[in-house]
Amino acid sequence: MHSQILARYDANKNGKLEAEERAVWHRDLEQLRREKSARFDFNKDGKFDAKERAAAQAWLTGQTNAPAATAPSVQRPSLPTMERQKAVQDQNAELIRRHDKNGDGQLDEQERDALWTEWRLKLREKKTQEAATNTAASQLPK
Repeated sequence: MHSQILARYDANKNGKLEAEERAVWHRDLEQLRREKSARFDFNKDGKFDAKERAAAQAWLTGQTNAPAATAPSVQRPSLPTMERQKAVQDQNAELIRRHDKNGDGQLDEQERDALWTEWRLKLREKKTQEAATNTAASQLPK
């Protein structure tokens, strides 16, 4: 976890978080906390009442017997979800390995630019294929 935080927030790459880097990290953590909290703040008053706390606790502990009226629409990650997350992490690691030309385990600005260029080209190609498929489907007789 520590290495992931450094990789993301250590802008000067000195191996520790300076005051400005910690401020960015704390800002992002606070934003994430607000987003996660909003999931259970059903009446949107900015505070958790007893039912909202119970729903959040039930979700966190994986209990499914929370009352339907207070149960959040978001479910705990299931094993297949966790497997998909692991697959995405593996794909990301492969992308880094493929684009890390200097072998330092991180992508510098040039390497990130190459990665983004590849990603944009693949996205553009996918959209072109989808448009062609949609056009062909719309021309079928009804």
